[in-house]
Amino acid sequence: MTRTTNRFPDDLTSTRAPAEPGPLVVIYDGDCRLCQRAVQWARRHARPGALEFVPCLSDIRRARYPALPDARCLQAVLAVTADGDVLEADAAVLSVLHRLRRWSVLASLLYLPGVRHL
Repeated sequence: MTRTTNRFPDDLTSTRAPAEPGPLVVIYDGDCRLCQRAVQWARRHARPGALEFVPCLSDIRRARYPALPDARCLQAVLAVTADGDVLEADAAVLSVLHRLRRWSVLASLLYLPGVRHL
């Protein structure tokens, strides 16, 4: 069962990125050219085994995440963690950046209190 969560709380005590227990499944709009380009770019920069990309309207996504409505994943990029948490929009993007070579440092800086909202 999937659940919605904000893995990156906005409180001032949270300054560390979450642990990476397994591959992050990124659900994106497969018909959006910008999304397709972003996925290609992320694939080139991802650490091996860190990310899996699944188009929102694919049979694969519907079979693996049947409780996730099409409208939700067409509205914003989603990322499903190994423990089933669903990250949306900026939280999903930060989680993806954290798993990319050379970009994880920037992602870690964005977790600092106050920086994420700049």
